[in-house]
Amino acid sequence: MKFGDRIRYARECLDISRNELAKKLQMSYFTLSKYETSEREPDYQTLIRIAQALHVTTDFLLGNDKPQTTAILSEAEQSFLLQYRNLSQKAKARIRNQLNFEFIQQQQK
Repeated sequence: MKFGDRIRYARECLDISRNELAKKLQMSYFTLSKYETSEREPDYQTLIRIAQALHVTTDFLLGNDKPQTTAILSEAEQSFLLQYRNLSQKAKARIRNQLNFEFIQQQQK
Protein backbone atom coordinates (compact mmCIF):
# COMPACT_ATOMS: atom_id res chain seq x y z
CA MET A 1 0.00 0.00 0.00
CA LYS A 2 1.42 3.41 -0.97
CA PHE A 3 1.68 6.38 1.37
CA GLY A 4 -1.34 8.09 -0.21
CA ASP A 5 -3.40 4.91 0.02
CA ARG A 6 -2.69 4.77 3.75
CA ILE A 7 -3.88 8.34 4.25
CA ARG A 8 -7.07 7.63 2.31
CA TYR A 9 -7.63 4.33 4.16
CA ALA A 10 -7.28 5.97 7.59
CA ARG A 11 -9.48 8.90 6.55
CA GLU A 12 -12.21 6.60 5.26
CA CYS A 13 -12.06 4.51 8.43
CA LEU A 14 -12.84 7.68 10.36
CA ASP A 15 -15.65 8.40 7.90
CA ILE A 16 -14.49 11.93 7.14
CA SER A 17 -14.26 13.57 3.75
CA ARG A 18 -11.07 14.81 2.17
CA ASN A 19 -12.37 18.34 2.55
CA GLU A 20 -13.04 17.84 6.29
CA LEU A 21 -9.53 16.47 6.83
CA ALA A 22 -7.98 19.31 4.82
CA LYS A 23 -9.81 21.85 6.99
CA LYS A 24 -8.75 20.04 10.16
CA LEU A 25 -5.13 20.11 8.98
CA GLN A 26 -5.46 23.74 7.83
CA MET A 27 -4.30 22.89 4.33
CA SER A 28 -5.91 23.12 0.94
CA TYR A 29 -8.03 20.33 -0.49
CA PHE A 30 -5.64 20.33 -3.47
CA THR A 31 -2.58 19.72 -1.27
CA LEU A 32 -4.25 16.86 0.58
CA SER A 33 -5.37 15.41 -2.74
CA LYS A 34 -1.74 15.39 -3.93
CA TYR A 35 -0.74 13.51 -0.75
CA GLU A 36 -3.54 10.95 -1.15
CA THR A 37 -2.62 10.27 -4.76
CA SER A 38 1.07 9.97 -3.81
CA GLU A 39 1.94 12.79 -6.23
CA ARG A 40 3.52 14.74 -3.39
CA GLU A 41 5.00 13.92 0.02
CA PRO A 42 4.58 16.07 3.13
CA ASP A 43 7.41 17.50 5.17
CA TYR A 44 8.19 15.99 8.55
CA GLN A 45 5.96 18.34 10.59
CA THR A 46 3.02 17.90 8.21
CA LEU A 47 3.44 14.12 8.36
CA ILE A 48 3.11 14.26 12.14
CA ARG A 49 0.00 16.47 11.92
CA ILE A 50 -1.62 14.09 9.42
CA ALA A 51 -0.89 11.08 11.64
CA GLN A 52 -2.33 12.85 14.70
CA ALA A 53 -5.46 13.93 12.83
CA LEU A 54 -6.03 10.38 11.58
CA HIS A 55 -5.19 8.71 14.92
CA VAL A 56 -2.45 6.57 13.36
CA THR A 57 1.32 6.44 13.70
CA THR A 58 3.74 8.01 11.28
CA ASP A 59 5.17 4.51 10.84
CA PHE A 60 1.76 3.34 9.64
CA LEU A 61 1.59 6.15 7.07
CA LEU A 62 5.14 5.46 5.90
CA GLY A 63 4.57 1.71 5.69
CA ASN A 64 7.26 0.93 8.26
CA ASP A 65 5.09 -1.16 10.52
CA LYS A 66 2.93 -4.21 10.23
CA PRO A 67 -0.57 -3.70 8.83
CA GLN A 68 -2.86 -1.93 11.26
CA THR A 69 -4.42 -4.60 13.46
CA THR A 70 -6.46 -2.30 15.64
CA ALA A 71 -9.45 -0.42 14.34
CA ILE A 72 -9.25 3.27 13.72
CA LEU A 73 -11.92 4.84 15.90
CA SER A 74 -14.00 7.89 15.07
CA GLU A 75 -14.26 10.63 17.69
CA ALA A 76 -17.74 9.38 18.67
CA GLU A 77 -16.41 5.83 19.11
CA GLN A 78 -13.47 7.09 21.18
CA SER A 79 -15.85 9.05 23.39
CA PHE A 80 -18.09 6.02 23.82
CA LEU A 81 -15.13 3.82 24.74
CA LEU A 82 -13.86 6.31 27.32
CA GLN A 83 -17.31 6.54 28.90
CA TYR A 84 -17.65 2.74 28.91
CA ARG A 85 -14.30 2.31 30.64
CA ASN A 86 -15.48 4.54 33.50
CA LEU A 87 -18.58 2.44 34.22
CA SER A 88 -18.95 -0.15 36.96
CA GLN A 89 -18.73 -3.81 35.99
CA LYS A 90 -22.49 -4.13 36.45
CA ALA A 91 -23.16 -1.20 34.12
CA LYS A 92 -20.70 -2.59 31.56
CA ALA A 93 -22.59 -5.90 31.60
CA ARG A 94 -25.89 -4.08 30.93
CA ILE A 95 -24.32 -2.21 28.02
CA ARG A 96 -22.93 -5.45 26.53
CA ASN A 97 -26.34 -7.12 26.87
CA GLN A 98 -28.07 -4.19 25.16
CA LEU A 99 -25.47 -4.17 22.39
CA ASN A 100 -25.92 -7.90 21.82
CA PHE A 101 -29.71 -7.45 21.71
CA GLU A 102 -29.42 -4.61 19.15
CA PHE A 103 -26.98 -6.61 17.04
CA ILE A 104 -29.30 -9.64 16.95
CA GLN A 105 -32.27 -7.44 16.06
CA GLN A 106 -30.36 -5.91 13.17
CA GLN A 107 -29.21 -9.30 11.90
CA GLN A 108 -32.81 -10.51 11.77
CA LYS A 109 -33.90 -7.64 9.49
